[in-house]
Amino acid sequence: MLQHLITSKTRLRLLVKFFVYEGTEAYLRELAKEFGDSTNAVRVELNRLTDCGLLTRSEEGNRKFYQANPEHPFYADVQYIVRRYIGWFEFEQVYKYQKEHIQSIYLREKEDERDTYEYVITQKSGDGHIDLDMAEAVGIPIVLEDNVEETRDPHTPCFLIWMNEQQDTVPC
Repeated sequence: MLQHLITSKTRLRLLVKFFVYEGTEAYLRELAKEFGDSTNAVRVELNRLTDCGLLTRSEEGNRKFYQANPEHPFYADVQYIVRRYIGWFEFEQVYKYQKEHIQSIYLREKEDERDTYEYVITQKSGDGHIDLDMAEAVGIPIVLEDNVEETRDPHTPCFLIWMNEQQDTVPC
């Protein structure tokens, strides 16, 4: 549904990337690689979202890092809509019972349907087992992979939305 309101696929991917989890930060080339888009297409949309205040930009050396602006008056609304669009609330039911086994969470566009996503999860090495039956019960497409970066198809957008960095924080 959201893809009908936001017709730019790059803009929609940026909103999903930055508004699912508050701490997400990325730079231009990283985003272009994850999305399988040109750097120019990503730069144009980053500038538009920054100009309207939804994203903030900071510089480290010659890199410009972007992240969602929690001070924007529509931040919570955009975040809610994006989470609803990707099925985050259903996924959260699976996540909260298995978070100690999850290393990272990616979103990958389904190859057969370009406007929907599946969750790709990597689990901590040697740390229990992630139960995918629970995911099927709530109707969320989840794929378990050992190393997303090695199996990534450069033509199918797949981007990191959360990584466990020895924290007990929930990505929402």
